Amino acid sequence: MRLTRRGQVVAALCVGSVFFGALFGARTLNAIVVSGAIVLLAGYLQLRSAPTPQLTRSLPPDGHVGESHSVTVTFQDSQTGDDLSRPLIGTLEDRVSDGLATVSSPNVTSIGTQPYTYTVEYQSRGEQSFGPLTLNIQDVFGVVHTQRVCRELDSCLVYPKQYPIDSWFTKQLSGEGAAAVSQQRDEFDRLRQYDRGDSLRDIHWATTAKRDTLVVKAFASDTQQHELSLSAGAVAGTSDALAEAVASISPHLVQFGVPVVVSLPDTTVTITAERQSLRPLLAALATVGPGSVPHPDADIVIDATADRTQIRVGDQSTTFTALRQPSDSTDATTHADANPAVGQQTSRRRRPVGHTGIGDHA
Repeated sequence: MRLTRRGQVVAALCVGSVFFGALFGARTLNAIVVSGAIVLLAGYLQLRSAPTPQLTRSLPPDGHVGESHSVTVTFQDSQTGDDLSRPLIGTLEDRVSDGLATVSSPNVTSIGTQPYTYTVEYQSRGEQSFGPLTLNIQDVFGVVHTQRVCRELDSCLVYPKQYPIDSWFTKQLSGEGAAAVSQQRDEFDRLRQYDRGDSLRDIHWATTAKRDTLVVKAFASDTQQHELSLSAGAVAGTSDALAEAVASISPHLVQFGVPVVVSLPDTTVTITAERQSLRPLLAALATVGPGSVPHPDADIVIDATADRTQIRVGDQSTTFTALRQPSDSTDATTHADANPAVGQQTSRRRRPVGHTGIGDHA
């Protein structure tokens, strides 16, 4: 507990009044001394009895790097759990981890009268934390201040950043390329709720109007393959590149209607035709670290090195940098001309799609 600048001025006036009163015997100075002492004592007693409130955070959802979300903090009495009976005067600061940045934080002078809301930006993937929260409170006279620390901690997951993918990738998986996985869009399967990344052309407008929420059409796949396999690895210092590549490519895999076994250096996740199945994969990508490619013979191989992130689909290869750039042409040959890596045969032996290679590397 310390004096504010105002408190220091009041204390200095009291000391000066005592000194001049003793020197000159001016009784009128005693009024200043008594008044100042009462103010300082009242401020001290008020903050001494000030409780440390309990807080509740309304956390933002898990999301991708680059997104911004609001965090709302409310305060309750730590003994009863009810609203604070006596609001606190001061400011507050809610600490966030290095992967988050506070981009909007209002000035607060009264704590506990209303919820406190601020905005954070997701800057780095991983499990990011909120707290502890520090209260810088002062008395009603503004002469004494102290700190209270609310140690409640919360966290959220930040997924890797996603990039738009060039049409070359889906062509390699849709029958025009080496992977040769096709799907029959003319065969309607069912309706399902819209999820992030779904094509707008698949929205079923009649049902959307009735349900007041976006509904999309799902199509049956005519592929004879039972599953696809994707395997990814990264050298030290390139885990972010691995995570971004897999996170950007994976939404394009669910459209083929077959399970996709995704092998990462530290875990294996299977995604299906339902877009909700991407969430466990994104959660794994939020914390994935470096490691070698678990299954080099997978249908899709992503290998992040110090200078590039190589992507192999069947016996074709490209880099993630080239793949995520928009292309004016949908022709794979044009894409290959723009990027020498695309369309080149790799030294790896071609193998049937659908074979995961897991048994060969157990």
